[in-house]
Amino acid sequence: MGDLADDCYDWALQEYFTEAEDLQYLTNSIDNQIVVNDIISSFINEPPNQSLDYEVLARDILQTAAKTKRLSFKQKYRLVQVLYNRNHERYGCL
Repeated sequence: MGDLADDCYDWALQEYFTEAEDLQYLTNSIDNQIVVNDIISSFINEPPNQSLDYEVLARDILQTAAKTKRLSFKQKYRLVQVLYNRNHERYGCL
């Protein structure tokens, strides 16, 4: 039984790091304005789910970015994460 638990743990770590690498790549390769446009259209089609903290945070980031006209790397990463989790066409699994 210990081998199965180890295998499951290894698989979970690999899955987590694969997603993190995908998000890092997408964040670096897609322009800020494209990310903002995509998140706006995504929120128009399907409003943020209030029970998911990262979607509420993305909405708040979008509001802040609209006021400041700037988007930090961490903010962009969170927006890309929402698009990735929603399986947006440009941000689906790589």
